Amino acid sequence: MDGTNPDAGNSAEPGDGQSREPRTSRLLACDMRLQDGAVLRIRVRNISAGGLGGRADAPVDAWQPVEVMLPGIGAVAGKIAWVRQDQFGVQFDRPIDPAKALVTSAQPQKSGHVVPPIYQPGSDYRRPGLRPR
Repeated sequence: MDGTNPDAGNSAEPGDGQSREPRTSRLLACDMRLQDGAVLRIRVRNISAGGLGGRADAPVDAWQPVEVMLPGIGAVAGKIAWVRQDQFGVQFDRPIDPAKALVTSAQPQKSGHVVPPIYQPGSDYRRPGLRPR
């Protein structure tokens, strides 16, 4: 034996023993601008410093340049790295801090609408006609 660990993968070979950067599973909705200028609404399933995995309702092509508008970060340039049916992966051109993308500034906004009392949930859940003893 030459003293090397036979279980250690050769990191020079892509996809064989290479460790991937940690990803955070999240469900975020954001926009993605395609190379032709079209804007798609996407659902981000996981995100890391180097990219994201997501879903789109419209088809996307592999290796096309995109720009993802991430909440808390802004526009991030990258390219589509892989596509499987409605799922895809984006490789960012520069690393990001994924913790900033997870911060949502979405506080529920109050509207001026008032629900009429007839449509508000009841507070008495007893059956009609029954009286307490």
